[in-house]
Amino acid sequence: MKKIVLYYFYTFLFIDLLNGFVIRYLGLSPALSPGQLVRGMLTLLLLIDLLNSRRITKDNKYIYMFLAFIPAALCIFVLRDGVISKIPNEIIALLRPLFFLLVLHFVNQHRIYYRQNIESILLVNLVIYSGAIILSASTGIGNTNYEGFYVATKSFFYGNNVTSITGFTLTIYYAFKFRIGKIYYFYYFLAFLALYLSGGKIILAVPFLTLLIYLYSGNSSGLKKISISVGLVIISVIFVIGVFDPKVFINNPMTQKYYSRAFREAFTDYDMRQNIGILPLRLYSYVSFSRAYRANELINLILDEPENIFFGRGVYRDTPNSANHYTSEMDLIDMFYYYGIIGLLIIFIPVFKIMFPLIKRMEIGRNSMIMYMLFIYSFFAGHVIPAPMAGSLFALFLGIASTSNERNSSGNKIAFQPRISHTYEQ
Repeated sequence: MKKIVLYYFYTFLFIDLLNGFVIRYLGLSPALSPGQLVRGMLTLLLLIDLLNSRRITKDNKYIYMFLAFIPAALCIFVLRDGVISKIPNEIIALLRPLFFLLVLHFVNQHRIYYRQNIESILLVNLVIYSGAIILSASTGIGNTNYEGFYVATKSFFYGNNVTSITGFTLTIYYAFKFRIGKIYYFYYFLAFLALYLSGGKIILAVPFLTLLIYLYSGNSSGLKKISISVGLVIISVIFVIGVFDPKVFINNPMTQKYYSRAFREAFTDYDMRQNIGILPLRLYSYVSFSRAYRANELINLILDEPENIFFGRGVYRDTPNSANHYTSEMDLIDMFYYYGIIGLLIIFIPVFKIMFPLIKRMEIGRNSMIMYMLFIYSFFAGHVIPAPMAGSLFALFLGIASTSNERNSSGNKIAFQPRISHTYEQ
């Protein structure tokens, strides 16, 4: 099973490429997409492996709880709505967080093995990701996105956001490795170029994060780090408000590409913004396009029907804004809307159980920092946990991020000893 899951991590981007080619590029609608077929089989194998252990532990109990939650939620959806035709779609939607929980649990149980293979996993996926997007941009063959604003390609990758977060993760990963060897500058360039060609605005944060990573992963003095960090904040403010020459701060190639899109998203939804009653969401609406508005609306829909607070409204229930599938693109809020407070807690408690000890110990190593960034992206931009492509990355880094007592291949505990050199990698 360890090798099967490892091979999945080597090929999960290729699976998503195949998905996008079949569904988006060819326009086919198979009963099961290539991604659903492969991940469905892997879900079944992971379930068999889990059940073979024949015991419920503190680490796997949330999977058993979600397995009990699924039929209970489906029964409630049928009794409430009386629409059986949407149940197959609801089952597929419920299998996505189950898949995430299974992969997270398995990787965490064998985190030494996957930590030892993380370099090869990321390198293979860098080749697939950057190769597919650069080749697509060069030949013009593939799916495009953001056509109303600028030319961008995502090759055959299925979703826009998951394509962006994958490129972002690869770029940040190799930024952490600059001090190890010059080859990682080339890997970073490939990831950065592919992310730029895919059109995601998140690339605007990459140069600042790269400089911070380079500073804080080395042996620079504390005063130097603080001074440069303050300088970066000041530059960021100037960059946003355009105090100096607009040719430098606004009309440069890096920002001009996103200017009209960002302007529309920030200012043309004024009426929509005024209807947001939750202040933090209203403030977030200035940079989130309609995400904050939709999040506010989903919360109101739940509060208007308190009976749905515990098990949610389901993914495919009709809403005033959509006859099919409505989302805020903010994972915590979407999970609350879909599966209620019970489903939300079952899905996120295993995540927080790994994250909180790391935060408490102030872990700022490479794997931990990427995990934090994926979680932040999950909350503010969504498409991580419910999207198997990004969810696989999150489960991988979340599972290997712990630096507490480990178990070796025989099951015996061993104390984790970070290397003296390059400890920022741990």
